Amino acid sequence: MLADNIAILAAPGKLVAEGSPVTLKTSLGEGFKVDVTLQESSSPEKPLTNSGHDILNVIRTMAPESYMESFTSSTASYHLKSRDPIVLQRVLERLECDREELAIASYDLRGTSMEDIFLK
Repeated sequence: MLADNIAILAAPGKLVAEGSPVTLKTSLGEGFKVDVTLQESSSPEKPLTNSGHDILNVIRTMAPESYMESFTSSTASYHLKSRDPIVLQRVLERLECDREELAIASYDLRGTSMEDIFLK
């Protein structure tokens, strides 16, 4: 967080990438991620049927290379693989519009992190 310049090395000491955190995120990042919290069923007799794939299918209509990173009964995380602000806007507008139908309680947007860069 405090570095002005970062060097990423791979064994046996080979320089893989170098630059400021912003430069590395911009050049090596693969777009935004959307974390979704799903609604809980209000009735045990009527469970919600959203498997998380419904949301992914909606996202893929605007960002075709998107994939689901993780899924539990209450949360899902999607990697949009897009840096285009227009695509991002359309995805968020669609999630908001279809919120009830997709059983979305809330959602959050994250950019590329340095951890993502190191893992890549």
